[in-house]
Amino acid sequence: MAGLANAAKNIGIDAITAAATHISLHAGHPGTTGANELTGGSYARQACAYDAAASGATQNAAQEQFTGLPEQTSSNPITHIGLWSAATAGTFYGSAPLGGAADVFTADASTDVFTAPNHGLADGNRVELEAPSGATLPTGVSANTIYFVRDSATNTFKLAATAGGAAIDITSNGSGVVRFINAKTCNAGDTFTIADGDLDIVFG
Repeated sequence: MAGLANAAKNIGIDAITAAATHISLHAGHPGTTGANELTGGSYARQACAYDAAASGATQNAAQEQFTGLPEQTSSNPITHIGLWSAATAGTFYGSAPLGGAADVFTADASTDVFTAPNHGLADGNRVELEAPSGATLPTGVSANTIYFVRDSATNTFKLAATAGGAAIDITSNGSGVVRFINAKTCNAGDTFTIADGDLDIVFG
């Protein structure tokens, strides 16, 4: 049965990558519509090809370069890559944060504390939250939103809506996945490179 499951995942991934022919850069969470895409300079979406899916995953088949970028400062850095059906306009197929290392967490409404053993996050890190099948995010936070880590310890942390801001009040317990965002700044005219094999698409 595992072989059949992987075969189905591979078919699904290959269908997505056949349709999602271009990738974009975003300074802010793209949400479900592809918001916060970079503009200015010589920025343009890049055509992207992928390896054939295997074991429920694939990756980009060649290096991708975005040249002549507009300046992106520490207050408005590049945070996400998006998938599109066209070089302009088109259909948005989703996004992934730069970096993207993830940990499973639980959250306690009585303390506003998130627990994720050995999470490796530091105060000021940008993160986003996901609710995989069977999980419900705690009330007070949501998916498709960037948060900032505060009060970080080895196994716990709190979240704020802004860097250095007040801890978010969690009003019901919950769980999910916290995903680190390795935000990138750049000077006007810089090039942003995605190496061959660095863009992974996995069917969960």
